[in-house]
This record gives sequence, structure tokens and C-alpha cells, in this order.
Amino acid sequence: MSSAPWLSVIMPVYNGERYLSAALESVLQQSDGGIEILVSDDGSSDASPRIIDGYAAAGRVRRLDGPRQGNWVANSNRAVSQARGRLVAFLHQDDLWMPGRAESVRRAVARSQDRSIWIGPTRFVDAAGRLAGTWRLPFKAGTTDVGPGRFLERLLVQNFIGMPTPVFTRSAFDQVGGMDETLWYTADWDLWLKLGSLAGVGIWAEATTAFRLHYQSQTMVGAPAADSMKSQTKTVQSRHLPFIADPVVRHAVARAGAFARELNQSLAAVVSNRAIQWRELLTSLTGLGMHGAFRFARDARILERSVARLRVGLASHPGTR
Repeated sequence: MSSAPWLSVIMPVYNGERYLSAALESVLQQSDGGIEILVSDDGSSDASPRIIDGYAAAGRVRRLDGPRQGNWVANSNRAVSQARGRLVAFLHQDDLWMPGRAESVRRAVARSQDRSIWIGPTRFVDAAGRLAGTWRLPFKAGTTDVGPGRFLERLLVQNFIGMPTPVFTRSAFDQVGGMDETLWYTADWDLWLKLGSLAGVGIWAEATTAFRLHYQSQTMVGAPAADSMKSQTKTVQSRHLPFIADPVVRHAVARAGAFARELNQSLAAVVSNRAIQWRELLTSLTGLGMHGAFRFARDARILERSVARLRVGLASHPGTR
């Protein structure tokens, strides 16, 4: 009987035929025999099941079958429950691992063994896999560990962690109750906050994953439901804000988070050709204050995210390069 893997990669799938093989190959090319890939298809109607079957027949992935969830969060939770590795990472069907990812994770975990989650920057790529920018973390260069309090106050302004990047322990995931299945938009953000509150985070400097920006992504497809996105963001912020002990810091984080929330809704409105709620946006902007503005500028990473999306939009427009 083969030994247990050190890392389980969880891939929830739904109609992912366009990018699925590339995502799987990016893990399989890591030349690390201690990694298992669990693929849980949620009733795809495209070629995804056939693609998965091909990899499963070759013994390269474990296919998980079960009743249709209709919910990527529930699908992911179910897959984690079948993981055999001590460490777990998510990889969505349209994202990628970069060469050297496995080695980078091993080094980070060995350096900060007392943590329950490890994170790093990620790259933005377009539909064709071309680089569109880097999504960096709001910590000084050379930072390898961040305590729970500092991590909470930074991350609560805006989620700055790309979905394919974190690695966490299976035991910590179980301890915090996994992901909240009522949150289709912010479940990952809520999970990172819960995991980081246990023992802080370990950090690696290299961008070892790629977050794909395209018009069929969850964020783009969900843009018309901007009110729901805003509501879920507020739910996560309200859930974790009381755990910031310093009232001055808590107040500044709340104001920065409120502006981030309104700005994100406005951007979603633009994408879906809806009217921007200018009164709410301007009220949150004027209410930032100096400390709130500083925290928003540092922690929201709005410039990196916006420039990458602009590049992808320009690259996909007819007549441009």
C-alpha cells in the first residue's frame, strides 16, 4: 500500500472543459510523488467528466462522485473530507500552479511549522495564460510569519489572497468547520480569516500560482448579483471585526472595509451595465479618515487588481494586442 500523500489538492469542477486539463497538468508536472489530486465534478454537462475519467483511468487523479451540490463551496467541503494529506490546497479548474510550486510550499512549511495556513503572492493571467500582473501581499519584503492579530486587521479590509495560493492543515480546516456553504462569493475569504486566527500565517515570497481572469470566471458571472456580493462581504467583515482588540484599529479597519465594499459593488455594477450607487460610495469615501484611507491603500491592493483586469480587457478587445 502506498504511503499517504503530504499534500492533497482539491479541485471542484463544473463545466470546466476549457481550462481543466491545463490546471491538472500544472500540478502533475511538479515531479513530486507525494501529492494527490482529488477532482469532484458537480454534474458538468460539457466534456469535463470525460477529461476527468481519462486522468483517473491513468491513475493520475482521484475522482470523487456524489449527489449534485449546485454549490462550489459544498462541493469543496465534500472533497476535503476525503483528503488523505496532512496539508490541503485548493485549485480551481481555471487556475494554475507554476513550476517549483511544490518545492516552495515544502520550504515555507518547514520554516514555519507551527502555522495552520501558509500564503504567498500569485500571478494574474488572461484566458490564454499570458501574464497580466502580480497580486502581492501587503507585507514588507522578507516577511516570513505574521501573527493572528496583524493578519486579521490586514485581511479584513479586502481579500488579498488569490484562491489557488494558500496551503493549510486538514486538522485546522476541520477545527474551524470548513467553509461556510451559505457564502458563494466570500467563503474562501472567510476561511482564510478563520484559519489565520488560529496561529497566524507563514509566508513565501515567490508567486507560485496563477489566477486566471476571464469573462466566465465566478466574479464576472456573479457581477449582476452585486447586492448579494456586497451583503456577503459585509457578513464576513461583521463576523470577524469584533476580534480586533484595539478599538482604534477596529474603527479604522471598519471604515476601510466599508469603502472597499462599496467600491467593489460599484465595479461590479460597471461590469454588468448597472447604475453605480454614488451616494453610498461617496459617503464611505468621505468617512474613511486618514487611518482608514491608509489601510485601504495598503491592504486592498486595488491598483494591482484593477490594472490586471484592464490589461485582460484590452488584450481581448478586437484590434488590440
